[in-house]
Amino acid sequence: MEQDLDLSQLTAEERTELLKKKVRRKSASPMGYIHPQRIRELLSNTDLSQPVFKEYEEPIYIKVPKMPEKCPQCGKSSKHHLHIKFIRLRNKCFDCIVKDENEIRLNGDWEKYEQWKVMENQLSYFKDVRDETEDYLRNGLKEQQQYIREDGYIEKWNNPNFEKEKIFVEDKYKELLKFLEKLEEDIIPLREKFIGNKAT
Repeated sequence: MEQDLDLSQLTAEERTELLKKKVRRKSASPMGYIHPQRIRELLSNTDLSQPVFKEYEEPIYIKVPKMPEKCPQCGKSSKHHLHIKFIRLRNKCFDCIVKDENEIRLNGDWEKYEQWKVMENQLSYFKDVRDETEDYLRNGLKEQQQYIREDGYIEKWNNPNFEKEKIFVEDKYKELLKFLEKLEEDIIPLREKFIGNKAT
């Protein structure tokens, strides 16, 4: 093992030579040296006579609805980027949305309209949180974690707090489901009032 060197005592040429020597070490290029050996080890323990991949499956084609050339409500051309966005979201062009919101202001329902928009955004956010939590419980939370080191060796670490974490996350997940259910119930009358049965 090399002793620690004081670089300030070396000349510029000696420092350059020292750096060149360090670059030539095998550990400086682990991808070219270590990993192929590890791959060979794994392949030698694998039965290659068994099929690895599933048989060919037919692709699933999803029909994307064609964008209408005119606004379904007023009949204006829907070529403008704002019209395209709002027709996708609300089935009306931007101008129709502005007119509708102006009517809502005149009728005195603007606070309820704002509340509805905020609740729709909350619902969307908490649905994403629900999906991420389900994914974490299914794939992320494990009793034993595996880590691959630089040299290709696989380390296995036990999670001592696995049970506590699982109970905590499952409790919060149940609370989240109850909250989502209540939020969806609260949104339904506002949604019917402002856009009918179509969700944003």
